[in-house]
Amino acid sequence: MLEAIVQKYQDSPSLAQQRIDLQTHASDNLKEIVDGRIKDADRVKSIWKKGHRSTFLFYGIASFSYIGYLFFNPEKQETLQYMGNVAALEGYLLMVYAQEYIFTRFQEEEKLISTGMYSSTRNPIYLGLRITSLGMLASTQSLLDLCLCIGVFAGTEVTARLEEARTTVLFGKEAVEYQQKVPRWFSYEHNIKPIFGKLFVSVKQNI
Repeated sequence: MLEAIVQKYQDSPSLAQQRIDLQTHASDNLKEIVDGRIKDADRVKSIWKKGHRSTFLFYGIASFSYIGYLFFNPEKQETLQYMGNVAALEGYLLMVYAQEYIFTRFQEEEKLISTGMYSSTRNPIYLGLRITSLGMLASTQSLLDLCLCIGVFAGTEVTARLEEARTTVLFGKEAVEYQQKVPRWFSYEHNIKPIFGKLFVSVKQNI
């Protein structure tokens, strides 16, 4: 069902543009298209919300487990645990900054966000969740956190795909082009190669 909905709008202008067209050139046919698209967007959003809640439930339980571990084991910190704590903090800061980027810059209207960190990864918030979960697992090294980490990874994968479906329904061709250009998480070609390429050029120029 979800694939069929997404395919309907892959080559379409955005919903916002269709609303403008409806105001400018009112017609029963266009009104029917816009109304149907709004219903499809709401349908996908309701499914996405369920996945979003489940993902953060796993993350919340993992956080309590992690805090409990730090509280009861403050004196025993090995190298892997220190690295896990640093990764957990970095992932949390990434998640907070990505949320702040959305809420402070895009409050006026719903639009496709493709600037800032969203030009490097389509899902910086969920990526932050993944990094934090891995850091917690490295720190606690417990079976519970392993299960919760798997839950977070599975949940973010499903939720990210649902988010992509929703943005395609809302933004049509613009969303498809963005998804083709920017990786869901990260990739060698998009995120790593450019850094090493610039580094290589810089070293070469200074030799």
